[in-house]
Amino acid sequence: MFSVGRSFFDASGTTFVGGENYTEMFRDPATLKAIRNTAIWVVVAPTLLTGLGLILAVLVEKIRWATAFKLLLFMPMAVSFLAAGIIFRLAYDEDPDKGVLNAAVVSVHDAFQGSSSYPTARARDGEGLTKGADGSYATGADVSPGGPARRWAWSGSPPRTCRA
Repeated sequence: MFSVGRSFFDASGTTFVGGENYTEMFRDPATLKAIRNTAIWVVVAPTLLTGLGLILAVLVEKIRWATAFKLLLFMPMAVSFLAAGIIFRLAYDEDPDKGVLNAAVVSVHDAFQGSSSYPTARARDGEGLTKGADGSYATGADVSPGGPARRWAWSGSPPRTCRA
C-alpha cells in the first residue's frame, strides 16, 4: 500500500501530483507496447496452444499408429528434461571432485586464500569432542544414523560440507 501512496507524489517524494504519473505512464509508447505484448502472451498464446493441444489429442486417438506418433511427439520433451537434469547434476554436485562449477569456485578460492580445508577450525574444550592423531575430531556420545548428534561449537570457520 505504501508504494501505491508514494506513486501519487513526484520523484523527490515531496510534491503531491495526483494521477499525473499514471497519465504520463500510459502516454509512453513503450508502456502501451508492453501492455499489448502482455495481452498477447496472457490471452492469445494460451488459447492457441490449448486449441492445438486438443486437436493433436483427438487426432492421436484416431490414427492407426497412435503409440508411435505419441512417442515421436513427446520423446524430444522427455529427453531434454532428462539431459537438463543430468547436466545440472554434473555441474552443481557438492563434491568438488565431481561438480564442475563447485570445483571451479573452490579452485578460485584456493588460488587467493589457500586451502579450503578450514585449518583454523578447532573444537571448543568441554564440548564432548576429542582430537585424534590425524587432526580429526570424534565424539564420545552415541550417534545413530538419521538421528541428531551432540551440538558442536567451533572456534574457527565451520566446514562448508559434511560428508557421511
